[in-house]
Amino acid sequence: MELVDFLICLTKSPNIKVCLSSRPWNVFENAFEHLTRKLRVQDLTRDDIRCYVRDSINQDARFAKLKVRDPRSQDLVEEIVDKADGVFLWVVLVVRSLKQGLLNADNIATLRKRLRKLPGDLDKFFRHILNQVEDVYWEGTTQAFEMALTAQEPLPLQVFSVLDEENPDHAVSGLIPHLPPPAVEDALKDLEKRLDARCKGLLEVCKPQRIPYGDNRSYWGRITVNFLHRTARDFLRIREVQQRLHDRLETPFDANEAICKGYLIQIRSLQGGFHDFEGTLHNITFYAPNVRIDCQRAILDTFSKLVREVHADPSEAANSECDLHLQRHFVQKGLHDYLRDKLQRNPHALTPTPEHGRKLLYTALFPNEIGYDSREERNAQILGSPEMVRLLIESGCNLVSSDPGSGTSPVEAFFSFLRSAAVTPERQENWYQLIDVFIPYLPSTISWVPDFGGLAQFFDVISTADQAMGLKALLPEIHCSNNDVHSMHSDELRCNYEYQTKGNITARAPHYSEDLTPPLKRRRLDDHLRRPPHCLEFEASYLKTHD
Repeated sequence: MELVDFLICLTKSPNIKVCLSSRPWNVFENAFEHLTRKLRVQDLTRDDIRCYVRDSINQDARFAKLKVRDPRSQDLVEEIVDKADGVFLWVVLVVRSLKQGLLNADNIATLRKRLRKLPGDLDKFFRHILNQVEDVYWEGTTQAFEMALTAQEPLPLQVFSVLDEENPDHAVSGLIPHLPPPAVEDALKDLEKRLDARCKGLLEVCKPQRIPYGDNRSYWGRITVNFLHRTARDFLRIREVQQRLHDRLETPFDANEAICKGYLIQIRSLQGGFHDFEGTLHNITFYAPNVRIDCQRAILDTFSKLVREVHADPSEAANSECDLHLQRHFVQKGLHDYLRDKLQRNPHALTPTPEHGRKLLYTALFPNEIGYDSREERNAQILGSPEMVRLLIESGCNLVSSDPGSGTSPVEAFFSFLRSAAVTPERQENWYQLIDVFIPYLPSTISWVPDFGGLAQFFDVISTADQAMGLKALLPEIHCSNNDVHSMHSDELRCNYEYQTKGNITARAPHYSEDLTPPLKRRRLDDHLRRPPHCLEFEASYLKTHD
């Protein structure tokens, strides 16, 4: 009702025209039934639905023979159109059911009985479809639906082959054979049939429209599985339906683990003709964080091994670059447990060279610096991971080791980024956590943040007063001879102190322009200072000793 009231309020403005679209729910029918300028989709699509039904059924040779023997065939078409009420998806499902009847040699009378027993409501129709799944398939049905619901995007058809493995661990044990092209094609055809038997059309196979010239294996990798319609996905997410599906599972099932292993099976079976390792790396590292650590380790180790096998290079440098690329993705996706486990097995796994460790640290601080599939994902991944930064530093990655090319260290790059980045509460908290992690690892002398009048003043700018106080408490071991309040002239300190304690805006530091009006002076000082109370006390004591 709140939405309805808001929309009605909008229409009262003479300068606003509103075009609304909704399902025929009672709340909308009651609110807008008096309007004369409205359209019903079912009235506009009636002829299209009639054409679709007629064309779909007439393509069947058995129905063509029925039309000759029984003139009531046209009545069947009109009955479908009337019952559809404009819902195309319902029509598609009904036509599928009628075609199944034609396979059974149903006559017109039987087809009409079949039609009248089909529910007119989509949710009820979906339940009707689930009731048709044979008991022997139910566990596979639940597993396939769970994989599709978990997927961030339509999964390749071959990923679902993991459901046919008696032992899914074969995906990580190397027992999945590399198949020749004819065998792959036959296996995919069989897999499509099994998926249809398990899911009864609620999941459908989508094939690329254009078949690429040459090796079919790249084409097979692009055959995907998606929901028949978003309403089918929404139906399967209903709590009651979810419970019914889970009750059919004989053993626990982890959809994220199954998806990862399915990708490994795809790589192994298409090895030599499948080159989208970058996309597979992105997908596996998306699902792997949700998998228990022992399976995660096996999956990521196996994937890394497969990448090295395909991109084998006699050059040690090239292999090191391959390892670095993989590890940067692991860092970016926050696979802390896996990397920690890797370090336990090999303490130098993340730092074979200083340059290697430095690049990993850059990735942890700036996770948006390596590829993303979408602008939305890139914008969402703008914050570094304090936990990952701590792990990398403890593994030997050096915060202050400079890049040979730019001469900039990770920590310098981080503070340089903060100078220009827009401050938001979320970023401010993240920056505070990151600085809190790496301050104890800074060297005893630092001099790379002079633009903010010193490290202590820098904390005032990028964090709240309480956070800045906490960060400064970590500074006693760091000698900031050129960075702390000594870097400011005593007259500037006096100006700042008098302004913040007495509101004296006539006093000013030398670098503030003479022609600034009092409001601008106040704003400029506010922007520059932002000090917590304990800094003012320190400045006051400094002035007393230097007068």
